[in-house]
Amino acid sequence: EIDLDDYSVVIQKMGNTIMAVAKSNKGFSMMNWDENYSIHFIVYTPRSINAELKTSGGHIGLMGVEGVIDAKTSGGHINGEDMEGMLTVKTSGGHIELNQFEGQLEASTSGGHITLNQVSGDLTFSTSGGHLRLNSVAGTINGKTSGGNISGDIKSITSTCALKTSGGNISIKLPSNEGYTISARGSLVRSSLSNFSGSTERDEITGSVRNGGSSVTLKTSGGVVTISEK
Repeated sequence: EIDLDDYSVVIQKMGNTIMAVAKSNKGFSMMNWDENYSIHFIVYTPRSINAELKTSGGHIGLMGVEGVIDAKTSGGHINGEDMEGMLTVKTSGGHIELNQFEGQLEASTSGGHITLNQVSGDLTFSTSGGHLRLNSVAGTINGKTSGGNISGDIKSITSTCALKTSGGNISIKLPSNEGYTISARGSLVRSSLSNFSGSTERDEITGSVRNGGSSVTLKTSGGVVTISEK
């Protein structure tokens, strides 16, 4: 049975800022490793809000908010849905999944996957070991992974779409109603692009589609690049 005296929970309001902190007074030891409990905060706010969220090992979930949001966790997952604004999310070991976001995004994880569904804006995201999964993504797009695959479809490109992986495959669908310049490189590059003009080699293609426009860069050091249109 949990003893609340073993935990310290402090909730304070200072001006327009609410701070909530939960700590264990016992600390961790091999004598009480099976008696450690977790504490969850569920916070209801107005839709427009600025927030800084941090946890050492738990998950972070965000829904229906807009503003400047900074969320960090050392070991958990981060999930967001129906959001707008400036979003910075970072996890050392978990996955990141965002659904229906519009704005400026900086997302990074050291070991998890990144999944973006119906996300648009100025987007920068990276993972050291996971996959990048993109579904109906639009805007200025910069994504990289050190060891995973990159897959999905791009709805629209504002100025740049740069996707890179050190060891995985890339499979991307590009918009069929936009012009762009493209540079793709891998151990093998396969493409089915309409109105393409440029050079095509086994491991590289460079040129323009529909007289050029935005810049598309797709690179993998050891994988296969597959490009089609949607």
